[in-house]
Amino acid sequence: MATIVACASLPKAKHTRAVALADTISRADLVLVGDEADAAALISAFGSSRPTVEVHRALSLGNRVGRSTVHRITAFLPRDSTSTLCTLLAAFDAIPEAWIHGYQLQVVMRHTGGVLPQMIANSYHADHVRLISGDLSTPGIEELCAESSILSVADPPFDSRAFSTAMDCGIATVVLSTASIPDVGRGYVGGLIADLSHPASVHVALLHALRLQELGFPSPDAWEEFALRVHGPAPARVEVHRLLEPAVQAR
Repeated sequence: MATIVACASLPKAKHTRAVALADTISRADLVLVGDEADAAALISAFGSSRPTVEVHRALSLGNRVGRSTVHRITAFLPRDSTSTLCTLLAAFDAIPEAWIHGYQLQVVMRHTGGVLPQMIANSYHADHVRLISGDLSTPGIEELCAESSILSVADPPFDSRAFSTAMDCGIATVVLSTASIPDVGRGYVGGLIADLSHPASVHVALLHALRLQELGFPSPDAWEEFALRVHGPAPARVEVHRLLEPAVQAR
């Protein structure tokens, strides 16, 4: 039976954390790490008699650090739902004025008349809110996902294109729902639920989703590649280690 050790690192983790594991994992057959510097540190610590060391993107929690520093929230809301928009705007307006320069809200919502644009114009952080109306194609939704920090979808149906696209992209997503258990997203680690009747619940869920985005979790296709890599012809025993700084562990 082969032994595989997987070491996942956060951005800016000290590479001495990898070296500290060298004695523990030196008898493994394969060591997978998420950072080139971690790999080099382990190879140096192992010396001539060492296991194979490889770098895999699924173990790099810094693979999205190149994204914009602006927190761009994209929300898909039901057509002409003034109550849903009111809740979302109240949650967004709760962001302190000193922070709002780093936040943007995109509301994707079909509407008739001028009521909804006026609601946005009257909101406290109106200068940071953009309304997108009309139908979006699947490539259009994918483009929105790619440029967004997180997504939010109100009462999505089971076949929601917005939510399924978000899952495929691996983006953190907040489901705004009046139901205790929505039909979508079960088992998706990037999904959070907010009570659509309480703006405070929506505000907290959005902030938690942004925290997930900041951690830079790898996309689902990276994890699929990782599963294929560790699932060899012979059974393997996999050990998982996290290369975390103490301050991060305390969180």
